[in-house]
Amino acid sequence: MPAKAYCALYSYKIFNSDRFDLLGNSLAILTGIASLERARSLVAWVEAECEAMPDRGEFAVGLAPGLFPYILPNHAD
Repeated sequence: MPAKAYCALYSYKIFNSDRFDLLGNSLAILTGIASLERARSLVAWVEAECEAMPDRGEFAVGLAPGLFPYILPNHAD
C-alpha cells in the first residue's frame, strides 16, 4: 500500500508536492492507470476528506475541491 492514497500534484527531480489534484487522480482511475485497489482507496480517501473539511472550516459546500490542501497566500507555492 502506498504511503498516500493519491498521486501527488507533481514530482520532478528533488522537487515534489503533497497537494492532491482531483482531476489528475480521477483521470488515473478512469484510464486504468490506478489499480482497482488503489482506485477504491483513493475514492474512500476523497470522501473522508470532503466530510472532514467543513468541520475544519476549509469549505462550506458539498463539492470536492479540485486541489487540496489549498494554496494560501502565506505558502511558498
